[in-house]
Order: sequence, then C-alpha cells, then structure tokens
Amino acid sequence: MGFSPTDQKKYKNLLLQTFKAFDSFCKENDIHYCAAGGTMIGAVRHQGFIPWDDDIDVYMKRCDYDKFISLRNQLNGTAYEIVDPNNDGYYCPMAKFSHRFSTIWEFQGIPFVFGAYVDVFVLDYEKGSYEEVVRKRMNYAKNVNLFYICSNNHSFQEISKTISHGAIRKSIWYIFQTLVLNKYRSVLKKQINRHSEIKQGEWLVAYTGTSGKKDIFRSEWFDKTIIFPFEDTYIDVPTGYDHFLNAMFGNYMSIPPKEEQVSHHTLFYYNLDRRITGAEIIRLQIEGDYI
Repeated sequence: MGFSPTDQKKYKNLLLQTFKAFDSFCKENDIHYCAAGGTMIGAVRHQGFIPWDDDIDVYMKRCDYDKFISLRNQLNGTAYEIVDPNNDGYYCPMAKFSHRFSTIWEFQGIPFVFGAYVDVFVLDYEKGSYEEVVRKRMNYAKNVNLFYICSNNHSFQEISKTISHGAIRKSIWYIFQTLVLNKYRSVLKKQINRHSEIKQGEWLVAYTGTSGKKDIFRSEWFDKTIIFPFEDTYIDVPTGYDHFLNAMFGNYMSIPPKEEQVSHHTLFYYNLDRRITGAEIIRLQIEGDYI
C-alpha cells in the first residue's frame, strides 16, 4: 500500500509543515542538524523533495541528539511529539519528530502508529582504522536487526486464524514471541541505545542508519553547514556534501531511470486527517470500515 497521487501531495505538504516545526524547535533550543541521505540530494539537486520521494531525513551529532531527546516534554500540548526507542513498542533505532494528529502504520506485523514524521539519525564520533569502525558498525547492525525481529508480531488476522483453527504449534510460537522475544527486545534496546563516548574523531558513524558501511563518514565533511533552499523554506547541508553524496550514491546529480523513480515508503495504513490507534484500526477492519 502507498499514498494515492492526491494523498502523496497532501502528505508532502503535511510533512513540510512538520519539518518547519522541527526546524523551529531546533533553533529555539540551539540544536544543530543537517540534511541526510535522499533529503540532501533533494536539497542539492531539486531544491526540495526528490519528486518521487516522500520523506525527510536529518543527521544530528550525539550532543545535539541527546539534547533533542531530553527536551521532548516541551512538545506536550502541541501538534508534535518525539518518538524514539524509549517508547514502548517502537521498533526503529532512530528518533522521529512526528505530527501528533495524523496516522502512519508502516508494517502490519508491528502495531505501532505515529504521524507524518522527520527521521532523526544520530552521528557518533569514532577513532581508529576504517576496518575497526566497520566492525563496530556491523555488530551494531546485528543488534538492530534482532530488535526489529523482536518487534514484529503476527498480524491480527493470523492470530485470529490460529486461535479459531486450534493450530497449537502456531499458538506456542505466538506465546514465545510475547513472553520471550519481548523480554529480549528490552535487552536489545539497551544495547542499541549505547553509544560512543568519544567527543572528537576522524570518523562520524550513523549507527542508526540503513546503509551499512556507507554510514561511515569523514568527520570533516560535517564540520560546518551551509543553507540550501528546500521547497518554500531552507535546510542546512554539510559543507562536505559533495564528498558525502558521491560516497553514498555515486553520480548523485544524474537522474535515475524512470523505473527507479519510486517511493520506498512502507505503509499498512494511513490517515492524514486524524490520529487513530492501532486498536481502532483493527476494529475498523473487523467491522468492514477499513480504509
């Protein structure tokens, strides 16, 4: 499932408003960030969203990220919230700055909802050889993958079918997931929340990123930022953006072929007008009012 063409435009407008609120929150609290990944390409190549993309990703160095998380209660009573692994049931290693009055349920097997969001990836300094840093990054990735697996439950339909057909083996597996994997998930949460205590180093690592070895960067690329237009606003981009984008994507100024111009957004359910709980979505399914 993805956004309809009309809803994709509506979602981008909502996401842009969410980003502006995120930017204001950061500026008010002296928190520094810069564009990441495809958002950086969008700023440099398109001065906005990549036309077929529908997300916004940013990087924060550890000191700024910790401050960002610590100030989450400032958003109480506003249209926005910060969601991170400290939220029960949340399955991503990175934080999200989320719109409180819209609904995104990404994976059917993981009943956790949030709103239109900006993904916030933390950058940690590291020292040592490239090979040593790669080993650390890969070990962290294993824990993140296990954390995701432990967050993934059977769908409501599968659980109902299991109970109604008396499939004992599946029922035992579901109980195992509930009692054992959830406990292991809490252990993994502590592990993925651990981070380097190094304050300066030749490397910056996006441990919560999704690109493996490509999530390891020269720290000097991020020493300073410059401002790029982004739709009807602006976004900070690291001065080493050319080095970063070439390392991450290769010839990033080249437009990919048509068949590769697709959104990678995973959606099980969405509502851009209000927040709906997972329980309410399941009830709508049962009653046949699922949209």
